[in-house]
Amino acid sequence: MNFVIYDYETDGLSVNHSQVLSCGAVLFNDTWQVLDDPLNLTCRLKSGQVPSPEALLVNNISIDTLQKTNLSYSGMIEQMKQKFDKWSPAVFMGFNSASFDLELQRRALWKNLYDNPYLTAFNGNSHFDLLGVARAVSLFFPKALKYKMNEKNNISFKLQDLCAANGIINTIQHSAYEDCMATAELAKLIQKQAPEVFKSALETTSKAGANSYLQKLNVFCATEYYSNKPQIFCVAYLTFHPKYQWMQAWDLKVHPGDYVNMPYQQLKDELKKSPKKIRQIKTNKHPIVMPKEYALQFESYSQLGMEKIMERAKIIEENPDFKERVNQILLEEANDKEALDSPIGLLPEDTMYLYGFANDDQKKIMNEFHKADWSEKLSVAEKFKDERYKYFAELYLYYENPTALPESVYKRVHKSVADKILSTDEQKYQTIPNAMKEIDDARSKYENNKEKLKILEEINTYIINMEKIYQKA
Repeated sequence: MNFVIYDYETDGLSVNHSQVLSCGAVLFNDTWQVLDDPLNLTCRLKSGQVPSPEALLVNNISIDTLQKTNLSYSGMIEQMKQKFDKWSPAVFMGFNSASFDLELQRRALWKNLYDNPYLTAFNGNSHFDLLGVARAVSLFFPKALKYKMNEKNNISFKLQDLCAANGIINTIQHSAYEDCMATAELAKLIQKQAPEVFKSALETTSKAGANSYLQKLNVFCATEYYSNKPQIFCVAYLTFHPKYQWMQAWDLKVHPGDYVNMPYQQLKDELKKSPKKIRQIKTNKHPIVMPKEYALQFESYSQLGMEKIMERAKIIEENPDFKERVNQILLEEANDKEALDSPIGLLPEDTMYLYGFANDDQKKIMNEFHKADWSEKLSVAEKFKDERYKYFAELYLYYENPTALPESVYKRVHKSVADKILSTDEQKYQTIPNAMKEIDDARSKYENNKEKLKILEEINTYIINMEKIYQKA
């Protein structure tokens, strides 16, 4: 089993609209030896992409670099994909990757018209988020790692703070490659100091693997993170969500005997109340679980004792009618929510999960698009029946080789980009007016920091020049 540790630095925090600016990745074997030349790439900022000034202050990539580097955005994504394909199959490991880096990667591949944006979920690949593992270690083996406390006196689970507390040197914080190496050192430390958690985490790196493992355990400790703290729940497998296929598990602090025979509407009302009786486990997001015996380390479950815990789990198992009623409640709630959520007004970038996977015909066109000469790419893209893929193809050409677009198409796309980034309304993506406000706010925040103020002025000049160009569209 090999590990690919990867990290991205971006121009913002939106998985739908941010651009990856740099990509770092390193291939390790299971004894943490590096097996191949690492990936360490930085690309140009797309001409119509408005960066978040705060993001650029954090990731230490200068505007000068983002303008002058020879590697384009789509060129970087292509090199990344080629490397990841070469390194597969592997466990792809990141830090806070399940909710950000992984989603960003999928959208980057999707918007660049690659036929398998779910690269880390197929062909023997799986995904491992070290952040969730570090949080679980603090619960089950609180002395295994050292920690820094944040301003609220909670454990800080930032990568740089975990590294600093445990003597791991991260020479350039928020550099993609350096963060990869720091993540590897932290993973090695956790594997050594809390092998039980690391081993269990390897069981849930794929959706199929997690589903099988959790059903086999049936009763187990699930971990969550909210209120700025990791939490533990001893749960029993109940069912899978009838629409979203996420596992639903009953919190055994709550006696199920009070609910299994409850009238339908009363049960529906009770399940809405806080605290939740049912914990949702997203088995495609690398959930971190531990065997049920670990629950006895925590007062709310040790007071029950294992005998009572298992008695309650048995009630769940022996009442299939209860599971069916829960399924019906979950389905009704999901349908009600979807009826309120309208795709009207969403940009194509916001719709990755709305309309399913690309079919075989669309995948064939995607591959043909990448193989075609620049002069032929637009005509290939016209074959797409899904208008989103035509839209992404035109943007691909606009940013990568605008001379490949007919003048009329170029002007239409250019005007569309201009209208988007010059908008004075509140948007899900970064706009020029909002970036300027960010710069003003940052000037006040860093008024005594000459280095950051210098960087802000460079960003400000870049944004002003961008505005001048797009105002002429």
